[in-house]
Formats: sequence, C-alpha cells, structure tokens
Amino acid sequence: MRTAKQPGPPPSPSAQPGWVKIAFAVEFLMILVLVPLLLDQAADARGDLAAKQREFKEKSDAVASLRRENENTVEFLTKFQNDAEFRDRVVRQHLGYAAPGEIIIRPDPPPRTDSAQGAK
Repeated sequence: MRTAKQPGPPPSPSAQPGWVKIAFAVEFLMILVLVPLLLDQAADARGDLAAKQREFKEKSDAVASLRRENENTVEFLTKFQNDAEFRDRVVRQHLGYAAPGEIIIRPDPPPRTDSAQGAK
C-alpha cells in the first residue's frame, strides 16, 4: 500500500524559481500602470457625461425659446389676419403707410457731431 506524501510548508519566496519572481514583478508593474489609466478613463467619461448634459440643457433651452417664439408668431399672425385695427396699426407703424387724407410727419434726423463724422 502506498502512502500519500504529506504536503510540506510552502517554499519561501527566496526559494522560488527566478521566472516566478519576474512574473510577480511584471504583474505588479502592470497593476501600477493600468490602475491609474483606468481611473483616468473613468474621470474622462464623467467629464464627457457632464459636457453632454450641459450641451443637452443648452439645446433644450434653445428649443423652448424657439417654441415660445413660434407661439408668439402664430398669435401675431392670427391677430393680424382677424383684427383690422391691429393690422392697420402694424402697417402704419412698420411700413409708414397713411390712410387717405392723412399726412405723415417725420422729424429730421439729429445733426451729426464732429465725433460722429469721424476722420474725413
């Protein structure tokens, strides 16, 4: 009958072959290099996410502003089409039209000063 060998104490680190020591050193160096790189990548991803969130908020605000502007334009056009007094007032103010028999009086532009004329 054979008896099984009893395992002995593990060999001391100094008793390990040279390639095992080198393998441990390489693994340690890889960890020293890769962990900071991974942490840097995670920080970049957080920064990219924050930038994308800011960009999304800016674009959302721009869309909301354009929607308000569109609503105001639709309201103006509806009023312009349906309210004759409003239409007349807009045409007179913006286009300078006058009703029959009216006279438009425009003041002279203010005189130019020497500083406004610049170097002549």
